[in-house]
Order: sequence, then structure tokens, then C-alpha cells
Amino acid sequence: MAAAGAGASAPAAVLPPAVVVHSDLPSELERFCITKAQEALTTQKVEKDQAQHIKKALEGHTGGLWHVVVGSSFGMSVSHENNSLVLFKIGRVHILVFQTFDDASLVRKEGAATHVHRKVERKTDEEDEGDS
Repeated sequence: MAAAGAGASAPAAVLPPAVVVHSDLPSELERFCITKAQEALTTQKVEKDQAQHIKKALEGHTGGLWHVVVGSSFGMSVSHENNSLVLFKIGRVHILVFQTFDDASLVRKEGAATHVHRKVERKTDEEDEGDS
């Protein structure tokens, strides 16, 4: 006889809504990134694995070279192609997703790069309560 609760799946974690900090992605692709990030945060424990989950999903969906950073405190200075970057947060976790092009997937025009400089810092619990 099976033990009580055996085979029952654990309830899915309820995540706060995603808040977009900066984006120049088309809205459909932005939603795709957020959906894959939500999946990653609920299925993967380690930030590196969460980033890899999002990266592989994007590369399978759109092709090209995608880069993903997941964390609660990091600085960034990124050059990226236009229409290929989103920075958003889900709770205290920030996710940066951007695409660069290699020669095999070169679809860019001269002068099509954009530069973004930001610093993401972990907020204290009191600061988080003030955002509510």
C-alpha cells in the first residue's frame, strides 16, 4: 500500500508578477522570456541552471546566440542588437536576457547596437515592503 501523499505532486510555487525594468524586445518575445523565467524559477534551484533553462528555450525558439544572467545583485554594461534585450524582475530575482549575433546568424544592420548600463542590487526587506 502506498504511503499517504505518495505520488502526489507538490503544489507549484506562486511567484510574484514579473516587473519589466527595461525592454526593447517585441512584446511576444518578452512574454516568452518571462514565461520561461517563471518555469526556470519553479523547476531549478541554482541561478546558473535557471539561466541555462531560459537560454536553451530561447535558442530553440528563435535561434541565434542568447545570453541570460539571473541573480539578485549584479552590475552590467551590455552592448546588444536593437530589439533584443529585456531586464525584468520576479520578486527579488532579476533576469537579464539579450541576444548577440554571430556571422552565421548575422541579421543586423550597421549601427544597430545599443548600450545599456545598469546596476542591480538586492533590496532589504524594508525596501521590498515599500514597493508593495
